[in-house]
Amino acid sequence: FLPNTNYQAIALSQMAAFTFFFLLSILLPSNSLAQLILDVFENSAMVGSPVDSRHLNSLSNFSILIPRNQADNNNKMEYSARILGSIDLTSISESFAIQCQFLGELSAALVWIDDHLVCQNGLYNMTESDATMMDGTPSTPLSRLRRTSLLFRAHFWLSSTAKGSIRWALMNSRQQINDDIQYLADIDSIYTDIPSSVLVPTILEPERKRIDMAEKVTQGWGIWNHNSIFDFILLPEGLRI
Repeated sequence: FLPNTNYQAIALSQMAAFTFFFLLSILLPSNSLAQLILDVFENSAMVGSPVDSRHLNSLSNFSILIPRNQADNNNKMEYSARILGSIDLTSISESFAIQCQFLGELSAALVWIDDHLVCQNGLYNMTESDATMMDGTPSTPLSRLRRTSLLFRAHFWLSSTAKGSIRWALMNSRQQINDDIQYLADIDSIYTDIPSSVLVPTILEPERKRIDMAEKVTQGWGIWNHNSIFDFILLPEGLRI
């Protein structure tokens, strides 16, 4: 029993609010804001403060944006970009394969999952047979083993805005047995978007320490160019003698 319409209005508004948030909790997953971090640097060494930093809630059809004042400049310079985060495989039990596609003025790209180089563009000359034997292909899929969180890293070098798409294919036992048939028939059909719910912006502390240590080591003069031991390279500046 409600003595007046004011109380009735309050009760109705509270009931409507409860219903709204109840439905919202059902429709949205608890980690719907899961994202990866994309940083763009005004140099080719990924050092200093990024000129653009934002979150990616999807690896499908993402863009790497160059500041407009630089993109309009005829004297194009080399930029670098990095996507960093983790993939949460708590709800995933299958092995998986990775497919990458890149568009735009991209000089090179490297993508790692848990230190497995799963995609490369513009750096290594590979035959079709070599490419099918890389880690993360239907022939050699990745598995989570005992860990549920895998480090995700992607490095890019570009002179203008570029786009990319990174998808996966969950491999059940039947797909693994018939992977050669699937590859020859229609390999694109088995790949789907990686759910945003498995993308996590943070990485495990041991991985963070290892990345920091690697960045400290790869500095100064050294024989960094494995294609020529006669080249002395200064990192991170990239000078060569």
